[in-house]
Amino acid sequence: MPLYLLSAWDPPKAVITKIERALANFFWGQKDDKRKFHWCSWSAICLPIIEEGGLGIRSSSDVCITFSMKLWFNIQKGLSLWARFMFGKYCKTRHPIISQPGSYSPMWRRLAPCHMLAESFLFWIVGKGHVSLWYDNWCDLDPLYLLMDEIPSQCSDWRVEDFFVLIK
Repeated sequence: MPLYLLSAWDPPKAVITKIERALANFFWGQKDDKRKFHWCSWSAICLPIIEEGGLGIRSSSDVCITFSMKLWFNIQKGLSLWARFMFGKYCKTRHPIISQPGSYSPMWRRLAPCHMLAESFLFWIVGKGHVSLWYDNWCDLDPLYLLMDEIPSQCSDWRVEDFFVLIK
């Protein structure tokens, strides 16, 4: 249940700090009015077990960022009614990457800081060509808009499928 709340709500940093403090007190807390010895830092405990020698406990702030990235992916793919609603409301005429948070909803403002991180992990398979020529990472480099100084306004909504006719 707490993880679901972190996925649906973006808690303030003070709440995240209190959650992590409660988890840390489990390890370090007190016994008979004596504080326990801190063998390692909280960040070391949150490292993966095998790869980096931590205990594999997830940092609550990392979990929030991960959930935000998952929500961003759902919006990009339109995987739910909520995702299609958010896409339709904030990205009617433009790609989600170039939609700025402005005075949008708290949820959209939550996604704004992490969308570039999420995009760095996304790779789009061309398939039928329904991916954006400029803004989706379909050529295994970076999205092409990052490589260009400026994209002409008349071709900003081009899709890869628009060039299939030229290739055949």
